[in-house]
Amino acid sequence: MKVKPLSPAELKVAKESALPDAVFEVVNLLLTKSTIVRQCDVMEMLTKKFGVTREQVFEEKWLDFEGAYRRRGWDVAYDKPGFNESSYEPFWKFTPKD
Repeated sequence: MKVKPLSPAELKVAKESALPDAVFEVVNLLLTKSTIVRQCDVMEMLTKKFGVTREQVFEEKWLDFEGAYRRRGWDVAYDKPGFNESSYEPFWKFTPKD
């Protein structure tokens, strides 16, 4: 079988397929509690439960999971404080697609 170049759509799926199961396990657990999922909670669970570092999570782009949830029927919006806004914890808001 010949190796073929990835299409843009295939690239998105390939990147999400490379995410560890731990990411989806953590997000799913938090999602069962609230449709607002705070980044600090995701990071805390990943580092404590799965023994990874914050640096590893960011370097490997493990927080780029929105597309996978969108394909499963969610609208996902990420919010973080802007330059001039008061500080608050970044979060994802999950809303079922109609």
